[in-house]
Order: sequence, then C-alpha cells, then structure tokens
Amino acid sequence: MTVPRVAASVIVLRDSTDGPEVLLVQRNPDARFMGGAWVFPGGAVQDEDSDAAGTGVRELGEEAGLRIEDPAALVAWSRWITPAQVKIRFDTWFFVARAPANAEPTVDGQECVDARWLRPEQALDAVSAR
Repeated sequence: MTVPRVAASVIVLRDSTDGPEVLLVQRNPDARFMGGAWVFPGGAVQDEDSDAAGTGVRELGEEAGLRIEDPAALVAWSRWITPAQVKIRFDTWFFVARAPANAEPTVDGQECVDARWLRPEQALDAVSAR
C-alpha cells in the first residue's frame, strides 16, 4: 500500500453579478496525475512549507499567479485521503479563501495550462456534459 503524500488545495472564491465564482485551473494534459483535469490550485507539501496552509499559499502563487500573503487567510474546510487501492495517493487539506481584490489568474504553463472563474453550477454542468 502506498503511503499518501500530504497536500493542500485552495478553493478561491469571488463575488460576481451572477453570484459566487470559484477558480479552477486545468492541469497539463501531459501530467502523470490527473492530466487535463480542471482542479482547485494545489499540490504536495514541500520541505520549505511551514504547514498545509503554507503549501496552499505557495501553490496558489505558482499555479494561478494569485498572491495571498497571510496563510491565516485560508480557512480549513475539509480533508480527503485518496483510497488505499489507488497507486498515487494524497492526504489533502482543502482550504477556502476569498480572492484578492481584482485578482486575475495567470497560469504557469507547466503544471497548469488554463484557468477560469466559474459559478459552481457551471463547473458541475461542464462535468455532467462529458
């Protein structure tokens, strides 16, 4: 059985005239894990990270170009652990954060190749349409 790597994902929310929107980034289609998937920005904890919230702040900057200076601005929401039968496993902490004012994501072009703001209903409809 593979021991899961500790990771963090950040659910970034902003207000719009049509209601709340969430930021999703598209993983590089060539990625070994979940290539091409639309996901919340995030990744595995590294040695330089102070904790999972620090990982979330770092990954949000790396993958979406959004800067949240204070990890305390991230609110712990949930924790999911990949099932034991999966070969690539993560013990992921999910955090929720308000988008910085006038935030426009810019992807790194390596790990993530696209980003967009969607209302949660739009994101769910896109998955259902597949």
